[in-house]
Amino acid sequence: MSKTDGIQISDKPTWKHTYKELFAILGKRIISLPSKMLGFKPFCLYAATWLLINDHIRDWIWFCIVVIVLFGIVGLKVITKWKERILTDFGYGFIIGFLAAVILFLIVGGLVFVHHKNKEQNLYVGKQIEIETLHEDYSNRSVDELLEIPDVRRAADGATAEFERKRDEILHRFRNRLVD
Repeated sequence: MSKTDGIQISDKPTWKHTYKELFAILGKRIISLPSKMLGFKPFCLYAATWLLINDHIRDWIWFCIVVIVLFGIVGLKVITKWKERILTDFGYGFIIGFLAAVILFLIVGGLVFVHHKNKEQNLYVGKQIEIETLHEDYSNRSVDELLEIPDVRRAADGATAEFERKRDEILHRFRNRLVD
């Protein structure tokens, strides 16, 4: 028998265990599960997931947090293992792990930036194509076809009414001047 994570597990393969031993191992794992769900790492993951669901952070930030939390424990173990020397093998591992996390963060950030830049360019190109299509559509129509469009007809009727009102006002002033 050997000890792993405070739980005594047999060295025998799983298929050689009796049902009683398998249920005992399963029971010990079930008992230890709640304590593992209350640690610092799960809290960080819960908080990051809550922030993601409530749209306080973006999905790529959540991914970076997951990577750092899942692989960051190695760095904490490195700090506890430091000895008299300035940098041990663990120190080099910690530095390389930190640099790898920074590089991963920069790569993900760069991809998100490029994606948003391309998205804006695609939106602009789409709007330009739509404008050109409408321009060609309207420039190829006759006056009668343009007047069949409800908004154009309404604008034309409004302009006609305004023109007639101003014309009548000018004629009325002109006639009044002749009478006086």
